[in-house]
Amino acid sequence: MLPPRRAADPLHLQGEARGDRPSLLFDPAWYRRAYGIPADASPLAHYLAHRGSQRYSPLPIFDVEFYVASYRDTIRPGRDPFAHYLAIGAARDFAPAPWFNAPAIAPAAWRSRPPPRNCATRCCTPGDRRAGRSTGVIISGL
Repeated sequence: MLPPRRAADPLHLQGEARGDRPSLLFDPAWYRRAYGIPADASPLAHYLAHRGSQRYSPLPIFDVEFYVASYRDTIRPGRDPFAHYLAIGAARDFAPAPWFNAPAIAPAAWRSRPPPRNCATRCCTPGDRRAGRSTGVIISGL
């Protein structure tokens, strides 16, 4: 289950109003267009409030409908599919979209050893996983 719903951080909302991206993992301009979010509403706040519905994607390269349909048996109800992909799906070579061939893209070295235990709940790069480091960015709702 997801943690209790929180409002977006005020600093993120200020940056969003300037057109800044709060993270490389969220594209507010695309999200606003894709889901018809009004100009006076926050795309980030909308995503945070509705991510557990399994109907909203934070990025155009993540096809939430495809991902949920393809891996429904591994995603608990109410869980954010994108957080699932970051924590579990990418390590298992799950495709985030129908056009993405994860096994063909991932170098053999990535597949030859499992990520460190802390990477199941933290967001880190493949290089960080290989070196046993984590960026310390916690993916909530896992």
